[in-house]
Amino acid sequence: MLSVAEFAATIVAAAIMAQGVAWLYHRCSGRLAGAGTSDIRRPRPALWGETTRANFHYVRRRSRYPVDCPVTYQTNQSAGDGMVTEMSREGWRIQTHTLMEVGTLMSLRICLPGHAAPVVISRAIVRWSENGAFGVALLTLDPSPAAQLSEFFSTLTTGPVSAPMR
Repeated sequence: MLSVAEFAATIVAAAIMAQGVAWLYHRCSGRLAGAGTSDIRRPRPALWGETTRANFHYVRRRSRYPVDCPVTYQTNQSAGDGMVTEMSREGWRIQTHTLMEVGTLMSLRICLPGHAAPVVISRAIVRWSENGAFGVALLTLDPSPAAQLSEFFSTLTTGPVSAPMR
């Protein structure tokens, strides 16, 4: 007869082994399926908690905050402006009249409340686009803009601004 501690240890060991087998299967099946087919684009392997297994549905890891900040963007082909309506530390929702193509690289200039000069983001990428809005992920942040954004987010989390969205 197993004690409760022995039973729990067995369950934990089995779960760890199952994760290891799943990881190994994922690594090996990606190599085998990808041999000689470099033109096929596959999604990058997800970090734990980033996606669910069903339909690769994104599960948000950080809070979004409702904001109203003017933004201008510059791509290789065009420039435009819009309004950032939701922010997280990883990405933003931008309302605009321009339809953006997913995968477009751009630079951004956002005017944050309480800051005299706009904050410049040197590289961001469009992750999704729909009627009148698109989402960007921030790829490259220089130290000064990173500090300004960090200060802004600390005011969002502690200030009188509305509660985060989930």
